[in-house]
Amino acid sequence: MRQLLIVCLYARANERRYKTADFNQQTTQSMSPCPFPRRRHYKEPCYRVAAVGFGLLCILLLAAVTVLATNNTQLQISYNIPNDNFQTNYSNLVKLIDQLQKENAALQKKLADLAKHAQLGWVYFSSSLYFISTEKKSWTDSRQDCSRKGADLVIISSREEQEFIIKQLDGDKAWIGLSDRSTERVWKWVDGTALTTAYWAKGEPNDAGNEEDCAEIWSSADRKGWNDVTCSRKERWICEKLDFQW
Repeated sequence: MRQLLIVCLYARANERRYKTADFNQQTTQSMSPCPFPRRRHYKEPCYRVAAVGFGLLCILLLAAVTVLATNNTQLQISYNIPNDNFQTNYSNLVKLIDQLQKENAALQKKLADLAKHAQLGWVYFSSSLYFISTEKKSWTDSRQDCSRKGADLVIISSREEQEFIIKQLDGDKAWIGLSDRSTERVWKWVDGTALTTAYWAKGEPNDAGNEEDCAEIWSSADRKGWNDVTCSRKERWICEKLDFQW
């Protein structure tokens, strides 16, 4: 701004110098005895126009700088007004990032757990992990094996889960976590809940010989569903870890 004012003052001084020089020249010529007519100075009007134009340009520049300075102040005020909102949004964003980082860490841990279980033969389906044994044991021994694995015999609670397990067995049969050992014909799951939706095979349960108190699942092409059988029989079994959610 200071340099611009100096340039404008310099232009005004040049304009006054040209006017003074013109006046002195006219005076000198009027006193000169030379009979020849005075030659016109064709460059004087150009310098005057340039000086006046430059002066006007300085004024316009000063006005523009003033307007820009005013607008800049207004912009600063405008941006300072929502400063509190900006800080609030920034704080919320930091909290959100922290939450996402924690969720990502938890997800990575579950992925690592899932990979570890997969190496041991577990299969994931609908928020649960399932382990189907290759050896055979009684219903009680099978449940104990599941307990050592941090699980229990499978609880089947939907048609989708039923079909998933049948597919995994591929024609074979295995123990499930259902029995009426406590009260005859009152079937309950291993977690103590009563049986509400059943998928018994045709003609089952029949409690043949009054000894069939434990349930197994069949997956053969001709017979699919549940069957009650003597608990001491040795069969494969299915363990389930519930609520393995993401």
